[in-house]
Amino acid sequence: GTNISTTSFVNTDSDPTTHGADYRQYTVTFNSGSNTSVVIFVGYTTPGTASFINVDDMDMELAGSNLIQDPGFEASSSLSPYWSVGGSPTSDGIDTSSADSHSGNNDGFIYDDSGTENPVNLSQTITVTANTSYVITGWIDAYNTTGGLLGVRTTGGTNISTTSFVNTDSGPTTHSADYRQYTVTFNSGSNTSVVIFADYTTPGGASFINVDDMSL
Repeated sequence: GTNISTTSFVNTDSDPTTHGADYRQYTVTFNSGSNTSVVIFVGYTTPGTASFINVDDMDMELAGSNLIQDPGFEASSSLSPYWSVGGSPTSDGIDTSSADSHSGNNDGFIYDDSGTENPVNLSQTITVTANTSYVITGWIDAYNTTGGLLGVRTTGGTNISTTSFVNTDSGPTTHSADYRQYTVTFNSGSNTSVVIFADYTTPGGASFINVDDMSL
């Protein structure tokens, strides 16, 4: 019954009806110490009036097991050397405002207002074990994008698995509350390295994606 580590969650739902958009992700880091079993929990004190919590998509993993380098874009003032940009967006880089990020101070972004349709992407090459199942998760804030995909492909450019992301930002200013989490499950097959990516086709007008808190 002794708490090892906790984080506070806040009220994000406006009324007594559950809304999928009002979920927020929370993270707790802990060391197991001498314990060989622990209890994970979500709890609160009822205020004496109607109240609820909805819990979903729980996950526990070993710290340091993330195969993605600079997953939260906090390690560098530029996308390189960890991340690469494909296509020719008007601008790309690291946002350094917590108001634009999903968590922390930074996130990676691609922005385009070139006036022409243009496929662009943000990617990273990852070393993997052959014939092994993996799960990618990532948070994306998208504005005015076409055909947005979070996914994984071979180093030769063949898509292995993807999931579509949608426009959640009313734009053209980035809003941290408009991030949504997306998940891609894949098997590496015979590959010992793969490319994870977030890409879309610019529609000819201003558009952007902000990417944060990636995990593999």
